[in-house]
Amino acid sequence: CDVLEEALTGLEATRIVMGHSRVDGIASACGERAWRVDVGMAAYYGGPVEVLE
Repeated sequence: CDVLEEALTGLEATRIVMGHSRVDGIASACGERAWRVDVGMAAYYGGPVEVLE
């Protein structure tokens, strides 16, 4: 989380959303400052449709 904090500060951002690294369901890390959202919903993977609000 320290590296994330440094990157976010450099980008003047508070959160980051990441894709292209498939995970089983939308998940957060580092106090909900990083979100992994690639659930593999492409037909190739047969994953579910999920939404982050």
